[in-house]
Amino acid sequence: MNIRSIHDPAFKTYGKVLEGISLTEACKAALMVKMPESGIAYLASVEALETEPTIAAAAQQFFGEATVQIGVCNGFNREMSTVEYHKSSEVNVACTPLLLFLGHVWDLHGQSYDLSKLEVFRAEPGDVFEVYGTTLHFAPCQVEDSGFCSIVILPKGTGEVLPSPCSADPTLAKINKWLITHPDNAAMRARGVPAGLTGSIRKV
Repeated sequence: MNIRSIHDPAFKTYGKVLEGISLTEACKAALMVKMPESGIAYLASVEALETEPTIAAAAQQFFGEATVQIGVCNGFNREMSTVEYHKSSEVNVACTPLLLFLGHVWDLHGQSYDLSKLEVFRAEPGDVFEVYGTTLHFAPCQVEDSGFCSIVILPKGTGEVLPSPCSADPTLAKINKWLITHPDNAAMRARGVPAGLTGSIRKV
C-alpha cells in the first residue's frame, strides 16, 4: 500500500495542511473522551473542546466566524467500506497518528464509486488540516493498536437528523452528510445507506 504524508503535494487536491497552529490543549481534552470498546464513535459536539479557548478561536477563523461544532471521532478501525462527503470543508486535528483514505467526488458515477481510486495519507499527532467539500472520506484508520483519536470541526448542524420532508437523494443520510457504502457492510445497509461502492474493501 502506498501511504503518503498529508504534507506531500499529492494531498493538495484533497485538502490543505494548516501550518503554524498548535492545538495541544485541545488534543489533551480529546484524548480524555472515552473510547468505544470496539468500532468507531463520533461525538459531533464536545463541550470540553468547544469551550477550550485556543481551538474555539481557531475554529472561528477556519470557518469565517460561522457557527461550528467541535467534536471527536475515536475508536478502532482498520478498513474503509463507506465514504461520505459534505457540502463544506471539514477541519481535523490528529491527536494520534491517522491513516486517511481519500477520494474525489468527481469520480462518483451517480451513486457508484470504485474503492480502488482511494489514496492513502498519514497524519501525525498535532497535524491540523482541512478536508475539502469535494473530498470523499470517512473515519480515519488506526496506526497504533491502541486505536485512533481525531478532532472534527464542521458547520453546526452537520450530521443531525434530516427534517421532513427530506431530499429525494438516497445518499443524503443526515444534514450536510452524504453516504455511500459497500454491499458487504451490513450495518450501513441496514441504516438504508445505498450500497454503491465497488471493488474490494480497503484494509490496513
